Amino acid sequence: MVYAYEEKYLTTIAEIVGDIFRKATCIEDFEIDRFAQEFAKSEVAHAIEYGDLDYLMSEEIEDDIASLICNELSMEDCKDINSREYWVGYILVFIQRAVRRSFKEIFALYLCSRVLKDYDTYGDMDPIEMVKKIKQYISMGNKLKQFREKKKMTQQELSNTSNVTVKNIKAYEDGTVDISKAQGDTLFRLSRALGCTIEELLI
Repeated sequence: MVYAYEEKYLTTIAEIVGDIFRKATCIEDFEIDRFAQEFAKSEVAHAIEYGDLDYLMSEEIEDDIASLICNELSMEDCKDINSREYWVGYILVFIQRAVRRSFKEIFALYLCSRVLKDYDTYGDMDPIEMVKKIKQYISMGNKLKQFREKKKMTQQELSNTSNVTVKNIKAYEDGTVDISKAQGDTLFRLSRALGCTIEELLI
């Protein structure tokens, strides 16, 4: 498996993103999912995705962070490793490295507000172990979307065919509801509409 950057930089990058999320949501009062969408479009996010360490370790990043959160960022002033919001940003870097997807794709499958809720369950867990737990939900939700798009179906068309609500289909795909906990009849109707097995949806 090829990663964009060496593991030895992982914690440093995670701390940077943790600081960004804590500052943006706790001090600048951004709603976490809205800020996540802005972050996903930022130079900082793209540099992490492509492993641009020269940029990530440069002074230039501080100006871009300031623009992103509409204020100057003092790492020492805003750093609080016990903050739930800091933890969200921190753990997102581990998730991104593990699944090797863009932050935009990750947020489409697993909302930051859900990661925030996961803090009570996973907050004291080793980041690598915690990522293993979350990774399965990202993979499962994406399977449903992959099969749907392969059939060239919209969420509404899948809903019409399977008699599963659009609201539930969207929730399964974005990871806000765990598809593995769906009723057997729901899984059967989805798999039949998509021409796959229940097991293939859950792998």
